[in-house]
Amino acid sequence: AQVKGFSGLNFIAFIFNKFFATSVEIPIVINTSFGATMYKIYINERPLICCSSKEFKDLKKSHLDFVTNYSDGNPKFLINYIDLLEKNKRTPGVILYNEDPKALFKKLKSLFSTIHAAGGLVKNDKGKLLWIFRRGKWDLPKGKLDPGEKKKQAALREVEEETGVVGLVLHNKIGKTYHVYRTSKKRILKVTHWYWMSAKDQPLIPQAEEDIEQAIWAEQKQTNTYLKNSYANIRLLFKMLTD
Repeated sequence: AQVKGFSGLNFIAFIFNKFFATSVEIPIVINTSFGATMYKIYINERPLICCSSKEFKDLKKSHLDFVTNYSDGNPKFLINYIDLLEKNKRTPGVILYNEDPKALFKKLKSLFSTIHAAGGLVKNDKGKLLWIFRRGKWDLPKGKLDPGEKKKQAALREVEEETGVVGLVLHNKIGKTYHVYRTSKKRILKVTHWYWMSAKDQPLIPQAEEDIEQAIWAEQKQTNTYLKNSYANIRLLFKMLTD
């Protein structure tokens, strides 16, 4: 059965429930980008997609209002597209295609200072999911890696610090998401690595110093409700579960 979501996103209910049906390691491998040869970076909550020329033929049919173009990775033109998403709110997204999207994505990444973060999608033994509420949005716990820290260690530490949960068990990696933000001096590309986690049902303590107002356990059937007031990369993360 399909459950109608937001912005055209459908969750396949039986698959979603299957993934959360157990707290043991989940035997699933998920692409770490939007697709096997497709990459999606969110800039101001709008996507810049790098894909192959073949993928573009299908993608353009469902993204008629996106700005699209072939790109050889020229930095000047790539910056123009980044500026477009930063400054023009009427542009819903950009698709750039090339015979080698991985090489194109590498050139795009070189225009940013990159930081890595890690976090978790946590299910408790009652089947509920862990959410945090911060700065007016529902989100999942995550944070930047400390110097020398492994991604898995950072994911566990950040979830524990932001929610007060204890006894976490880390399972498979779900994937990674990309989004861009600006400081006064430069653009930052934040690459967030996401993991399945499980824990026992327990009281949660939101980390106030990180502006987290709530940390809650929510029923799975409420997922779409929370995602409607969440971030684009969090919605993409859940979409990875059914792709």
